[in-house]
Amino acid sequence: MADEQIVEVEGKILSVLPGTMFRAQLLNGHIVLAQISGKLRKHFIKIGVGDYVKMEMSTNDITKARIVYRLRGNEINRPPRTEPSGDASNPAPVARPAIKRPAPRRPNSGPQRRR
Repeated sequence: MADEQIVEVEGKILSVLPGTMFRAQLLNGHIVLAQISGKLRKHFIKIGVGDYVKMEMSTNDITKARIVYRLRGNEINRPPRTEPSGDASNPAPVARPAIKRPAPRRPNSGPQRRR
């Protein structure tokens, strides 16, 4: 098990499943079942539908992945989108605004008082 090769891929979350499981689509179109990693659980990183994430996959089972990082808007490695224009042979790329998401909220770290 120690000599498994890990492949790092990026993808988009399609649906949220029970038990911190997600259905994710890789950039090449392949759909996998993704599970959140322990560090993301520990730090309460929220992942929702439409978020882009970085995942690790084993070469032994390419149907499952582990989510290790939620990508921010400027970190997403997507190919540039093109818009149809009059000249179909050379379409002009369309500039997209950066996605700004609020920082994840942390729970209170101090002891809670009862009222």
